[in-house]
Amino acid sequence: MLQKIKKHCDNCVACQTSKHSHEKPIGHLHLFLTLDEPFHTITMDFVTGLSLSYEHDALLTITDKFSKVIKLFPCRTTDSIEDTVKLYLQYAYTTFGLPTKIISDHDPKFTLAF
Repeated sequence: MLQKIKKHCDNCVACQTSKHSHEKPIGHLHLFLTLDEPFHTITMDFVTGLSLSYEHDALLTITDKFSKVIKLFPCRTTDSIEDTVKLYLQYAYTTFGLPTKIISDHDPKFTLAF
């Protein structure tokens, strides 16, 4: 009986086009409210895969959600979280100050300890 079911599923168009997802379910979306003031909410992300120039092969991008100001800072993909924090404090903190919210992807550097 199992062989007949397997043969039917292998030849059935509906069975071949509708597959069950084996991924974890995606969480609920959250609405991020931005206030009417600049540098309240920022987003941070890395752009990697760049050609090696001056020992930097990535960019740390920081975007203000209110004014849409974007700051790009050269970094390396091998930088630790401490290096990323030092980069933020040295360059972005002087411009943005301390934001209330930081939005980032699930990069391990951000989810660990930033």
